[in-house]
Amino acid sequence: MGIVQANEKTNIDKFLALHYPVSDHNGALHLWAKRQNSNRMYRVCYGEAGKILEKIEQDHIGRRKKDYYLTANTVSAGARRSDALYSLNNIVVDIDNHNRDQGDLDRQYRALQDIYTSFDLYGYYIPNTIVKTGRGFQLWFSIEQMSYKLRDVWEDLTDEILRQTESILSEYPIFNGLTLDTGASRNISGLYRLPISFNSKSRTRAVLEILHDVPIDALAEVREIRKKKEKQAVVYRPRVESSVYKQAEYRESSIVRLIKLRQDRGQTIERDNFLFCVFCVWSNVFKDEAEILERVLRVNNLFNHPFTEREVNSALYTAFRKRYRLRNATMISKLNVTAEEQEEVGLLCGGREYKRIQARKGKSERDNKILSLYKDGQTQEEIAKTLQISRKTVCNVLMRLNARKSDLKKQAYKDIRDRYKQALKAKIKAYKQNMTPSSADGLFSMQKCVKNALNSVVILADKSAPFSRFGGASLPGGGFSLSGGSLSDSPGGLSPV
Repeated sequence: MGIVQANEKTNIDKFLALHYPVSDHNGALHLWAKRQNSNRMYRVCYGEAGKILEKIEQDHIGRRKKDYYLTANTVSAGARRSDALYSLNNIVVDIDNHNRDQGDLDRQYRALQDIYTSFDLYGYYIPNTIVKTGRGFQLWFSIEQMSYKLRDVWEDLTDEILRQTESILSEYPIFNGLTLDTGASRNISGLYRLPISFNSKSRTRAVLEILHDVPIDALAEVREIRKKKEKQAVVYRPRVESSVYKQAEYRESSIVRLIKLRQDRGQTIERDNFLFCVFCVWSNVFKDEAEILERVLRVNNLFNHPFTEREVNSALYTAFRKRYRLRNATMISKLNVTAEEQEEVGLLCGGREYKRIQARKGKSERDNKILSLYKDGQTQEEIAKTLQISRKTVCNVLMRLNARKSDLKKQAYKDIRDRYKQALKAKIKAYKQNMTPSSADGLFSMQKCVKNALNSVVILADKSAPFSRFGGASLPGGGFSLSGGSLSDSPGGLSPV
């Protein structure tokens, strides 16, 4: 089938029938045009392939000197967007020619035809149509119509076709100057030059050649492509001399030394936390869970009472899914490693972590100095001048410490109220058990005092109420003295403060 002019009705009819076959599930094609003396585009019409062909004939598009473009895949509505796709029909490889020499372009066009029709390209996909656009080429690959939901299949097949096309262009010197436009080729809702369109920049009309009419079974082909990739995939195993592997070995050895140290001292060991840390250490190195589990079980056997393998899997259930990456500071906190143990086993914080910890310690010391100077009677300006910091910092620290102190006082008041209630209830119970007729007045007086005491506990929040966090406390306004969790009494009953 020789080269034909694309403005002939029979050829555009064959082209549309091949690349947009009629089916029960047809979407809408979009026909766009470029405004003259401008790069702005506008939509001419949209609909099924038959409607596009009618528009071409009515407007004599094949004779007009105007740029027209067509979508490779159909959409479900008037909007030409990737999220409005309806069906996937074609893959178009866009090839640009930067030499802009029409003689070279014609030779390259004939070479492409010869290579795809005459050469033995076993395993290569053959385009159904080759279009010479005037400034390059378009290779149209027809695929069996698919739903837009199979976009990942379309993308995988496009990548494979682009790889094969790049291989052909780089192998033959005649294609020097041709480059793949991968961005345009991967644009699933992109526009491509209509084969009968006039190229206003090269002042030539597009020509095409249809090589065959067999569409590609994209699903079957992509299934084979993915199988090949899985076979070719290399199992990742870190080199023993790599820095990441050596670091993991050192961190594991520190954990092992800590286990032995605590077992020798007779301390309790949280086995699940130790195994969790070992798992996280090696999950940064190995991708295979079997490799990681082998090292975890090796550490588990060092315990005086090791877990069973089933218990290990249960303890590491979350770690298997999340693949946490723990810093040394996090491991130190999780394993409750003291400063002495850190030095002894070599589990220390890294540079950044160490700086953050030291910065926190420095702030804590600064806050204590500010509080001490404030208690000595210095003003905020004087404290800021003494410590060479801003007054705003002093103000923020004092506000934060005051809020913390307020929370502690509230908790302390609550504790005191609870202690009062318990002591009062115990005293009432004792009076009821040992009550005599002569003590009836005392019981009535005690119950009245108890009622007043419980109602007046809230007055403890008043600053005038004497208060001690760990010592005794007294109730104002006729309450009782409380010390050590019991009420003091006298022969005549409970003694008021």
